[in-house]
Amino acid sequence: MLSLLMASAVVTNMEVDSNNAQKFITQGIHHAMIAATEKKTQQDDSILTDVEEVKVPEYTMNPQAFKLYLDKELEAFKPNEREEVYIDTEQDMSAFVQRIYQDLPQEVIVKSKHFTSEQLKSMYDASESRLVADINPNTKGLANYSVKQIGKNLRVSDISNDYYSAYVIKKASDAFVKDLVPTLKGENELETINNVYDWMYNNFKYTANSYKNMLVGNMYTGKLACNGFSFLADALLEEAGIKSAIRSGTSHFWNVLTLEDGREATFDVTTDIVLDHYKKTLGTSTKEHIAAASGIGFYSTEFTTGYYHEVQSYEKLKVQGE
Repeated sequence: MLSLLMASAVVTNMEVDSNNAQKFITQGIHHAMIAATEKKTQQDDSILTDVEEVKVPEYTMNPQAFKLYLDKELEAFKPNEREEVYIDTEQDMSAFVQRIYQDLPQEVIVKSKHFTSEQLKSMYDASESRLVADINPNTKGLANYSVKQIGKNLRVSDISNDYYSAYVIKKASDAFVKDLVPTLKGENELETINNVYDWMYNNFKYTANSYKNMLVGNMYTGKLACNGFSFLADALLEEAGIKSAIRSGTSHFWNVLTLEDGREATFDVTTDIVLDHYKKTLGTSTKEHIAAASGIGFYSTEFTTGYYHEVQSYEKLKVQGE
């Protein structure tokens, strides 16, 4: 169903100049179609042709459009000056680690009058591990920070992407999701879930060739891994009004949805893309989900039951998805 005809950024059969592309990004998806069908269309520096003589291009809201959102945010981005923070207690470090995944700074120098750089590094790692255990989506799907000991201090640096900072990626992702979701909303909750699933399944391939390429900032290539997929699915579903949580296995991320009737539903588009099996896991129970992914070999959906309870099969969604 998702042959989406809408005002977006990827153009077929006609080249749109950069002014029109920027006009789309800054004024919204409807304005791009207006830009393409204006009374007069610039053909070259001196000739104007009536719109009736110009074929209206089709626009598809696909992952490649995300790059225009990134470039727009990058143009507006003003890098922060290098920050410095002082850590006096373990609680200070825990609060700092939580803050960087909310504020997404480019670089922070961490200092202390009480701890060595080795102690600071150990405290940082422990605090970040607690965030991962809580399945904070920013820690694995959006941002990635390197931590290096520099003399008595730590240097915490954003290494999420070679071209765009985590802050730029987050701003662009929020805007992209906001524009995309209205085209995916169905007449009811289950239809919307299926539409989100279809859009992701039909537009992406799996990659895990480098950590940066696994994160959502790489979306415009049409390739992600489980952390990027789970972050993107979480953002799309939440924007559509469907409660989503990111869950973590021993080496895998996926989503569990809480539906209007209170039931939970498995949403693991990554596994289905890897298996090349349409809606293999959608709505499956935990046991069925683990069995479906068991043959993949390079990740596991097993998880510590101390963190999560079992998810039952959601037959209504499963039947609609088959």
